[in-house]
Amino acid sequence: MEDDEEVHVEEVHVEDAQAEEVPAEDIQAGVEEVKAARKIDLPEGFTQENAAKVLKFTLLGMTVIKGVTAFFAHRSRRKLRIPKKKRDAVPTRAPAKPAQPTGSPTAKSKKKTPSGTEKKVKKTKKSAKEVGATEPEVGKHLTVDPEMLGAPSDEPIDKHLFDPSETDMWLHDHLRVNPISTMYPGIALKAQRIVAGWQRRFANTPWIRFFSRETLLKEINERIPVINAILESVKHLKVEEGEKLTVVDLGSGFGFLSMFLSELLPPEKVRKIVLVDKLWPLYDQQITLPFQMTSGHLQHPGWPVPLLPRQVDLLSTSPDQLAAQVDQRIIPRAAGPVLLLGVNLCGPLSVAAIHLFNKLPQVKQLLLKPCCLPPKEPAATWAVGAHTLRSDAVWSVKAGPTEVGDADPRARYKAWVDSLALGVEVPPNQKPVKRIFVP
Repeated sequence: MEDDEEVHVEEVHVEDAQAEEVPAEDIQAGVEEVKAARKIDLPEGFTQENAAKVLKFTLLGMTVIKGVTAFFAHRSRRKLRIPKKKRDAVPTRAPAKPAQPTGSPTAKSKKKTPSGTEKKVKKTKKSAKEVGATEPEVGKHLTVDPEMLGAPSDEPIDKHLFDPSETDMWLHDHLRVNPISTMYPGIALKAQRIVAGWQRRFANTPWIRFFSRETLLKEINERIPVINAILESVKHLKVEEGEKLTVVDLGSGFGFLSMFLSELLPPEKVRKIVLVDKLWPLYDQQITLPFQMTSGHLQHPGWPVPLLPRQVDLLSTSPDQLAAQVDQRIIPRAAGPVLLLGVNLCGPLSVAAIHLFNKLPQVKQLLLKPCCLPPKEPAATWAVGAHTLRSDAVWSVKAGPTEVGDADPRARYKAWVDSLALGVEVPPNQKPVKRIFVP
C-alpha cells in the first residue's frame, strides 16, 4: 500500500454481539414447523434449550462472517490498481494537468502542529473522471498511444514507430548506406514505401507491436536478394490462360517475406501465398494456444495477394507422408503451377524442401536458401533420391584456419549447398537448377 493513501477500517467487536431472546413458544413452533416441512425426525433430546443454543450460535457466526467479509472486501478495493498499459481497449489520454504552484494545499509539504511534531499534508488522489478523462465512444477511430500498448518482449516500444513519416526517413537513412540498396535500389525503395503503408494500415491493431524498426531493417536486408530472385522467376514462369500461380512459403515464421511478396507480386498472375509453419493454429481452431503464432495480421484486409497460413510440421513425418500431406492440404486447390520457397531453412528443413520439389510434379520451381548447417552431433544422413547427404562430410571440410583456429564457415556452407544441389534429381529440361550467389 502506498504511503499517501489512508485506509480507515471500521472495527467489528464480535464479543459484543448478543443473540436475540426468542420466546419459548416461538422456538417450539419453529421446531414443529421444521419437522413438518423437512419431514425429518429430530433426536429425542432436542429440546427448546438446544434450539435456543443453535439460534444463538447461528446469529453469532453470522456476525463474525459479516465483519470478516467487510474487512477483506475493503482491503481488496483499496489494493485494486488500473494497469498503466492496456492491451485491449485503448482509452483517450486525459490532458496534462498543470503543475501545482508552491504552497498549494494539494502539494506535498510539511507543517508543524501545535505540539511541535511534523505532520505530512498528503496529496489527494483523484479518479479518472475527476481529472477529465473520457471513455471512447463505440465506433470511434482512436489514435494509438505507444505507452498504452503492450510489447511482445521486455524492450520498450519505439514511439517513432507510430509515425510513418518518421520511420520512412529512418529507413531511408539506413538503407542508403547499405550495400544491398546499392545492388537492388528499386526493390529497396519499394520496401521502404511498403513499410510505411503497413504502419498506416496496422496503426490501430495489436500487430503493430511486431513491426519494430530494427526487425524491419533486418528483414529488408536479408530478403531483398531473395525477393529479386522470386520476382524474376515469376516474371519468366509460364502460366496457362485461366490459371494463376500459387506460392508456398515453407517455414514462413511470422510471414515477413510473404507479406512483402503480396505487395510486390502481380495479383493478376498470382492467386495466393500459402504460409507453412508448424506454429500456426489449425484451420478450424477457435483458440490460439500460448506457443502458437496468431494469424490475425494475415487475415487483415488490404493484402493485394491473399495470405493463407497452414499448419504443417515439415520434420514430423517421413518424406513420402510429408509430400502426401502437402499434396492433399495445399496443392489440390491450386489451379496452376506452384512456386516453392525455402528461405532460411535450417539443416534438415532444406532436405524436406528438396523432397517436396522432387515428388510433387505441380511444383515447377524451388527457391532454396539454406540457413544454418546440419547438426554436428550426432552425425545424420538423409537419402534424397539416389544421393545421400551426410552431415559429418560437411563438418569435416577444412579450408584454412580462421581467428578461432577452425575451418572457414563459408567453405562448410558451400559444401552443404553443393550436397543439397546433388539431391535435386529431375530432368534438366523440366526443372532446371540455378544457383544465385549474393556477395
